Parts: sequence; C-alpha cells; structure tokens
Amino acid sequence: MENLLVHDKQIVTPGEVLTTDVQSFRPGRGTVREKDVIKAVFVGLVQIRARFINVVPLNGVYLPTVGDKVIGKVYEKTPIKWLVNINSNYVGVLRPQNAMDRDFKRQGRRRSQEEQEADEMSQFKIGDVIAAKIISFARTSDPQITTLGKDLGKLTNGTLMEIPAPKIPRVIGRKGSMIHTLMDETQCRISVAQNGRIWLYGQPESIAVAKYIINKINEEAHTSGLTDRIKEYIAEEKKKRGL
Repeated sequence: MENLLVHDKQIVTPGEVLTTDVQSFRPGRGTVREKDVIKAVFVGLVQIRARFINVVPLNGVYLPTVGDKVIGKVYEKTPIKWLVNINSNYVGVLRPQNAMDRDFKRQGRRRSQEEQEADEMSQFKIGDVIAAKIISFARTSDPQITTLGKDLGKLTNGTLMEIPAPKIPRVIGRKGSMIHTLMDETQCRISVAQNGRIWLYGQPESIAVAKYIINKINEEAHTSGLTDRIKEYIAEEKKKRGL
C-alpha cells in the first residue's frame, strides 16, 4: 500500500511515521495515532499483523501480562507466600493455593492447620528456579503467579540463560519455527519464557551450542534472513565441536 511507509521487521525510531492510512491500519503495541498518522513510540522492529502495526522494542524491561509464561527465581519466603524475581520492575507473588495441587494436599493422615501450612511453604526454597504463569496483574500491585499447570513448577538439571525480553519472539520464530529448529539441531530441550529467560536441558556440548546460537539471535534480531543464517551458524558450531 502506498500509504504504508515501512515494511515488516524494519527498524524504526521514536516519532517515525509508519503509515498515513489510518482507515486501513490501527495502532498496536509500541505505536500511537496522532491525527492522521501512526507513529512509533520507541526504537524497535516493525511488526504488521492484519490491520495492526506494532513496534517490538529491541530492548526494554519485561512488563507482566496475564497468561505469560515466566521463569523466576525465588528470593524471599514468608509464612504466606513466596516472592519471585521475574526479571521485571514488578515482583511475582506465589501463594500456596497457586503452588500445590489440591490432590497432593489431601494425601496422608489428617494434619493440623499448622502442619499443612508448614508443608505447603516447604515446596520451594530461596534460590529455586521455577516456571510459572501470570494469573493476575494490575500496574498498581505486583502480579500473582501460579506453578500449577503443564510444564510449570521447579526447574532442575538444566542451565538458565537470559536475553532482553523483547527478543524472545525472535527466538521462538513464526509459528515456533526458530525454536523447533534449535531443538532439533542441538538435541536440547529448551523452555522459553516471555520474561527473557530460557532454560536448557541436554548434554553440556549441546547446551553450549544452543547458548551460542541464542546469543547470535539476540545480537542479530533486527536483521532479515535470520533463520537461514542461524542454520548455517548451527552447522558451523557443531562442526567445531565435533557434534
């Protein structure tokens, strides 16, 4: 369209006009409408999805969103909750009712209230790494999280790495294409969370290749043709390591 002034995955800067066609397009994340134009709010990659124009920031702090999967680190425990670092300006709050399955609570002999509460709060320790989901959030209070659900809970026997949260969509790829390529080629299981944290399971050499490739994606997230280059990087790195 003539009135669309940018293309998908183009880098733009704050205030840059993306389109003058406000009938065909609507402002999405990272954009704003001013009179008869849509502009970028910050430096990032253009993402065009149907009628929406988004700008995905190249860097930025993770903002919790209900439904997001996050990987967090338990850093404080009180008698009624765990506090979890989720790589954000906000703290993840995990309460026992959102951490322990009811069927588990019913097992064994009848316990006193004090015993049950002590049992519940022993599930996670300070320093544990957990996969969780955001279940509620308002900007005036910290997000509530849960570890109940598929692929959620304490993470063990793996390696944690971190990249800027806005780069996570590039690690996943369209319809999961990039992450599937990574797992198939490196023979690693990779758990990716929206808050910029990634948990890798596998043999040390395979994990080393996966971390190298993820860092390359982070460095080149703003470029086009990345998927093809990543396949070349993987082949080269595996050859170097004799895999």
